[in-house]
Amino acid sequence: MQGASDSFACEHGQRCGGCALLGVPVAQQLGRKRAAVRDALGCYPALQAVATDEVVAAQPMTGYRTRAKLVVSPSGEIGLYARGTHDVIDIPHCQVLSPRLLAVVDAVRQRVHASRLPLRGLDAREVSGPKTAGVLLSVLGQTRDRVALEAFAHECMQIEGVLGTSFGAQERGATQLLGEAPVHVAGAAMLADVLTTGGPYHYVSAGSFVQAHRGQAQALAQRVLSQLQTCLGTLRGARVLELYAGSGALGLLLRQAGARPLLVERYEPALALLAQAAAEQKLEGIATRPGDAETVLGDLVAAHERFDVVIVNPPRRGLTPPVRAHLAALEPRAVVYVSCDPQTLARDLSDLALRGLRA
Repeated sequence: MQGASDSFACEHGQRCGGCALLGVPVAQQLGRKRAAVRDALGCYPALQAVATDEVVAAQPMTGYRTRAKLVVSPSGEIGLYARGTHDVIDIPHCQVLSPRLLAVVDAVRQRVHASRLPLRGLDAREVSGPKTAGVLLSVLGQTRDRVALEAFAHECMQIEGVLGTSFGAQERGATQLLGEAPVHVAGAAMLADVLTTGGPYHYVSAGSFVQAHRGQAQALAQRVLSQLQTCLGTLRGARVLELYAGSGALGLLLRQAGARPLLVERYEPALALLAQAAAEQKLEGIATRPGDAETVLGDLVAAHERFDVVIVNPPRRGLTPPVRAHLAALEPRAVVYVSCDPQTLARDLSDLALRGLRA
């Protein structure tokens, strides 16, 4: 494990485009990240008084990544694109992937080199549940090669640690490695995963979203809960609306803490997984609404619904103008905004501040 002021060297680092701050001491990395948030907020007059806390460093610094979306070259290299190119760099000794993912990817690498399959990519997700730990593996390629790649997915079930495999269509010229949700092929179609120690499990399937660092995901969830408890005094009985809820990892935690959550998610299969996990763990009282955030929020405003808290965890593009308007119209006691982009976060916080919600 690296110390808080250390950096680490990587044999792939000169060409691989994966780690943008490779070689920069951790203290400087954290400073840059805090400055990025502070600078984004500073562009808006309504946010001039908003302070930014010190950045919480992730631990561990290596071997942490539980999700890997990797490109496969025609000659069998498995890794990421070289900086500024579409040349695939083989990264068999990547230091940020978890040991389990590294071992699975290496086993796939050996099989691809031996077979010369038309494989275009891999999506590997490590899962750690109350009873089972392993990897959900998706093989990605063109639809015309589906039969061969599904046969390969069956073969991958022989790899130690692989608990389920899927096929994902990745057509030539596609800008994203993973397009539509992968189609289950063999083994487990879904697995139970635990977000926080002692917390409830939620179900995940191939291709589903995950915070890549399990320790930071747990820290984030605990931060949200502690801030809400400070703000409300108690979560017991609090009515909480969560938008972009996914398969309900945070919503299940909220219910366990005594809240009454309503979870909104446009991808209905994720809500079905949530309902199953809640029923199995006897966490009754979780309401769900399928649909996009704009539509559902508009309906809730029109129905004069009231919530103590609204939690939003949008994609990188942030909240749309109608979502921001509806959110302010709900007049919750508190809003928790989980963001992955400082620029859209600042834009949204400024607009919400002008609508009466002070950051």
